[in-house]
Amino acid sequence: MRGMGINRFDAPTRASALAAFALPVALLLTWWVTRAALHGPFVFDDFPNLAHLDRIGGQFTLARLADYLQAFIGDPGRPLSALSFLIDDTAWPSTPYGFKRTNLLLHLLGGVLVFAFVRGVARGLLDADRAALAAALASAAWLLHPMQLSTSMLVVQRMTQLMALTSLAALWWASAYVQRAPLTVRRSLGLLAGLGLATIAAFLCKENGALLPLYAGVVLFVLLRDHLQAGTPGARTLLAAGLTLPVVAVVAYIASKSSYGTAEALRDFGPGERLLTQARVLIEYLGRIALPRLDGSGLFHDDFEASRGLLQPGTTLPAVLFCLGLLGAALALRRRAPLFSFAVLWYFGGHLIEASTLPLELYFEHRNYLPMVGPLAAMAIAIARLPAEGMRRTYLAAAVAWIALCAGITFVQAKVWASEAMLAAIWADESPGSARAVELQAKVLADGGHYDVAYETLERAMQARPELRRLSLDLVLLDCMRGSLTRDRLIDAGAHALDAPFNRSSLEALSTLLDLSIEGGCGAALDVPTWRDLAQAFIARPLYAGGEVGGYLWIQVARSYLAEGNLPAANQALEAAYTANPDSELARRAYILSYDNGACAMARKWWPRQAPSARFSFDAWLQARAFASNGLAPPETCGQPATLVPPAGSLPDTGTVNPIATPPSG
Repeated sequence: MRGMGINRFDAPTRASALAAFALPVALLLTWWVTRAALHGPFVFDDFPNLAHLDRIGGQFTLARLADYLQAFIGDPGRPLSALSFLIDDTAWPSTPYGFKRTNLLLHLLGGVLVFAFVRGVARGLLDADRAALAAALASAAWLLHPMQLSTSMLVVQRMTQLMALTSLAALWWASAYVQRAPLTVRRSLGLLAGLGLATIAAFLCKENGALLPLYAGVVLFVLLRDHLQAGTPGARTLLAAGLTLPVVAVVAYIASKSSYGTAEALRDFGPGERLLTQARVLIEYLGRIALPRLDGSGLFHDDFEASRGLLQPGTTLPAVLFCLGLLGAALALRRRAPLFSFAVLWYFGGHLIEASTLPLELYFEHRNYLPMVGPLAAMAIAIARLPAEGMRRTYLAAAVAWIALCAGITFVQAKVWASEAMLAAIWADESPGSARAVELQAKVLADGGHYDVAYETLERAMQARPELRRLSLDLVLLDCMRGSLTRDRLIDAGAHALDAPFNRSSLEALSTLLDLSIEGGCGAALDVPTWRDLAQAFIARPLYAGGEVGGYLWIQVARSYLAEGNLPAANQALEAAYTANPDSELARRAYILSYDNGACAMARKWWPRQAPSARFSFDAWLQARAFASNGLAPPETCGQPATLVPPAGSLPDTGTVNPIATPPSG
């Protein structure tokens, strides 16, 4: 009987050839249904991440490359993914089409790897015909699922794509490796070495790559357990230990971050609340994977309600029990129902980092890009191994119909992704409580010159949902654009923004308002001293006072003093910025700001502070390479242009982007 047994490398027949032919059909169909979205705009996190291309500036040198790589948040900061953006452009601003096309091509490559991986695993369980059928179903479902648009059409999520591609390629190789010959201690060491190198590569694309050993353990010890049993006990023990230790390290890291510090306090939920919320989020993801819908998808889910306790909201406790029940059943049934166990453990294991207590945002569809593979592969293999041909054909027809539904929904949603106006209107309609969706809609209206309509849209949203009053500085921006700002409106908006939880949109709005106040674009209601009073009111709040946020705000205050020619006050503001965030990158911004404004004495003081810290890290090494020949004119030549990056400095990565204060994409 065919089933969960020893590998059967039967010769491929016409049936398996037809199943393999389904792969190029699925690839072509995916390109066809998605191609409209290639003409869409940059959105959301594309702007702060791709803006680092400005550091290359079209002049590709090692110093500029080092400067570009160290600009990405984190250490090492996903360097392989960062390098991949240079395929499409080496300067900023840029146009979205090339970046999105590359993302779509990578998604198609992912489909090829899903096919290869599933067929490789399934051939350890089924004959060649049925293994090819399972691979064709799984890859088509994965390629055409509408949830994948959030990964492939948000350019910066190339990081997720590359991590997934590296992991899938490694798992394909590992599954073939254990089926090729019985494991010995030497072969286990070789397998661990290969997976270790792949884990490092995946991690350098995105931190989720650290989960590759967990994925490998699920594949090898659940689906391919019979093949491992053919090896020596010592080889199995060595392999289990080698795959378990990295997972323990990941869990230990998460546990060490379970107490949120100052930077993490920017979230309005604690670690326990986040963990409870993720039970509901994971079930929501599963529902959207199984039953894709036209509505409710996309990027903006910042209105997802956090769980404040097991009974708040009331769905929290059932969700927690359901998730625990699934995990318990998967562990208990891993021998009797390996496909079920594989699907559950792969899915939940793939969310181990992003569905934990770490202070990440609550909900993003792109987090399912690789975790989705497990449930889809399990369902495809289950259909392929049905013993009765009639039943198998019935389920196969249902699966093909489901895939066709996915393709249809993806086709419709891709047309939405092609238009910023459609994205803004639909996302705001579907998520009226999302601050990002409301801001994007107002931004599109303002870009079209419809300032009054944009203003009414924001004001109506704030009246309907008081929590959106934190967007009140956006109303000030729109008032400036339409020439109707009053001092009372400014005072009222500032009070609302200050009373609200931390909001990066307010930082971006403040920076844009400073530019407008310097240019006189807001009239008498907002001059530079008035703007400075507002900015310093933000700095007086603990959440805005220290770290990258405080350093950024003090840099803006320094700009305001330089605009007035008050060099001593500007110098004091820069010192306050450095006190809040004593970083070589901030010192470089202070140097550029001083130099470009002719404050040569200040520039001479800031020049040596740009030297990177002595601590050993990848970022410090990059900073040293960049500083050694950073392209900045020395202070002796003060008066010449020195700017390598915008002197206003980069906003800290706090998870939101204010589209009203962001230029429209090319």
